[in-house]
Amino acid sequence: MPNHHDDSLIIETRRLIAAQPEVVLVTTGYGMRRWFEVADAAGLGAELTAALEAARIFARGPKAHGAVRAAGLLDAQTTGLDTTASLVDAVIAAGLSGRRVVVQLHGYTDEVAWNRLTEISDCVMTVTPYRWMQPNPPERFTRLIKAACQRQLDLAHAVRAGCIGRLR
Repeated sequence: MPNHHDDSLIIETRRLIAAQPEVVLVTTGYGMRRWFEVADAAGLGAELTAALEAARIFARGPKAHGAVRAAGLLDAQTTGLDTTASLVDAVIAAGLSGRRVVVQLHGYTDEVAWNRLTEISDCVMTVTPYRWMQPNPPERFTRLIKAACQRQLDLAHAVRAGCIGRLR
């Protein structure tokens, strides 16, 4: 979903800024980067940074850790395993039960880890930095797939022509 249409993420971001989380679980690097892109575009980047600076941050793997650092947040703890369950284990091991927790969600929710987290926390909030939406009109996606299969796409040309802002 395009950043400028992500009203749900902006609402979630405002809610967690107001709640002042004490613990933040970052599950994906892309999700963290996109969260800050949307927050910056909505004029909330500085407030989000301040709210997260006051929290204890746990990052699921090196990509998530790198995205935390890229956001200017330097005190992130990583876990030995790249799983949400390992993040919950780290929160428990750090003695951080009874805290306000924010979880940056990704495409799969580990229900067992989620239940453990809600059992030990006063409040668990979520933020969903990326969502999927159907293309409008729907046949645009079909045309894109056909063009890719027929080797009709020229990405370098699209970038030069300004059709694509930057490559990821």
